[in-house]
Parts: sequence; structure tokens; C-alpha cells
Amino acid sequence: MIDGIICVSKPVGLGVHQRSQDSVANHFSLLDILPDIATLLGEKHLQVVKAPEKNCSGITLLATEPSVAARLDQLLKKAKTQRIHTRKYWAITVGVPRPATGTIEALLATEEIGNRKMVVVKDQTSQGSIQRGEVKKTSTEYAVLDHNDSCALVELTSLKAYKHQMQVHMTTKLCSILGDHTYSSRIQTVLGVPVVVDARNVQPCTQLIKKEILHQMNLTVSMMSSVPLHLHCVAMTIPKWRNGEDLVITAPLPKYFWKSLKLLNLETHT
Repeated sequence: MIDGIICVSKPVGLGVHQRSQDSVANHFSLLDILPDIATLLGEKHLQVVKAPEKNCSGITLLATEPSVAARLDQLLKKAKTQRIHTRKYWAITVGVPRPATGTIEALLATEEIGNRKMVVVKDQTSQGSIQRGEVKKTSTEYAVLDHNDSCALVELTSLKAYKHQMQVHMTTKLCSILGDHTYSSRIQTVLGVPVVVDARNVQPCTQLIKKEILHQMNLTVSMMSSVPLHLHCVAMTIPKWRNGEDLVITAPLPKYFWKSLKLLNLETHT
């Protein structure tokens, strides 16, 4: 704990809030177990300040006092207005983004496709849709840290992330994040060439990857459905937290992430 800040590394599959369908399936949320975490740490109060999405892992910021949470929130909002990136993610991608560094900009919206709400890329929209919040202008900066012929370790940052933004943005680079069983089906192969297909023409399914990658990772097709999303918040910066100096927080990669890197011969170079 530092100055009333507690950081934990959230596992994949743990959401902050409980949804109605989660309660039916007897799943629990971070808020459900927060009192237990507080008790284990000997704290009377804990509240969530920042956390990755449910299917992502990594740094989750907790505060022991409302005043600490308020200050953290204020500093993070100020950083956003100054266009300072405060969260860094690492992802393993199936496919290698080209060029090796860049910025992905896209209009995103949520639409009902089949019986599911999905995030889609909008080629064009009206100013009214943006003003009403129906469509969001989004941006993700990325850099390939290492790669082989078929996969890459990619660093991702964004000032403000829309739901599933990084997963959807990667598909626009003809890549999908390893373990993405929601949006990876938008990358199809036509005559051996990967292409992005209209989101309305495909349904989410277990990620399909080349036999060579399956073999390299000691996986079978039937095992792919249990592969978690390899998208991890590795670092977070709280600007000017104490005496004008930044507080930098890091979170180790999950064991499955390290294993995948090793099997794919990808290096972190850290």
C-alpha cells in the first residue's frame, strides 16, 4: 500500500460489477469480494478507482479512503485532458500489425447483432450521432515489441477506451488478440489472404488459428475455447502523485501469458 493506494492484478473473467446474467450463473464480481479483500488487508474501507474490463487482466487500482479515490480520479482526468497516457497494455496477437508502430483511429458503436450486443466499426456517421454519444471517436496507439512470422507481442495505449476497443481495433490491422472468441471471426482468409469482413455477416465463435500455431502452443482445436484473452494491463502511471513526481505501478504477466510467450518464442526485452 502506498499513500492509501492498493493495487491488485485482476484475473481474466472477473468483472467489476455483477450483471444479471452473471448472478444466474452464480458468478461473482470484484465488488462482491471487495469486503473480503478489505478484511484480509486489515482495511475498513476499499473502493475501486480503475480496473480493466472483465475479460482483461492486470492493474486494478483501489483506494482506502474516499479522499484518496477522489484525488486519484482528479489526477487521471487531468492527465487525459493533457493527453497523457496513464495505462499500458500488452497483448499477444495472432497476426503481426503493420506497420510496426502507429495509431488506430476508428468510429465505434454498439449494435445488436443476432441476440448479442457487439462493438462495430462505423465507416461514417452523422455529427448528431457523435454528439448523442451513439458513436464514439476512438484512438489506440500501438507498438510491436517482438514478433515471429505469425504472432506478435504488442504494446497498446489509449487515452480513453471504449468497450472492447483494443480487440476491435486490432481486427482493423488484420490481427486478433490471442483468446479473443468474440471479434476474431471478423478476420477471414480469402485465397490465403486475411481480410476484414462486415461484422453483421459473422457470428462470434471460438478463435480459429493456424495449425502451425496450435502445434507450437501444444493446443488442439477443441482446447482453443479455454484459451483466455491475452490482454493485460502491465503498467499504470499516476502523474505528479507525490512531490511533483509520478507514481508508476506495474503488474507481472499472468503465468499463462508467460507460457504463451515462451511457446511462441516471443521476448519482452525487459
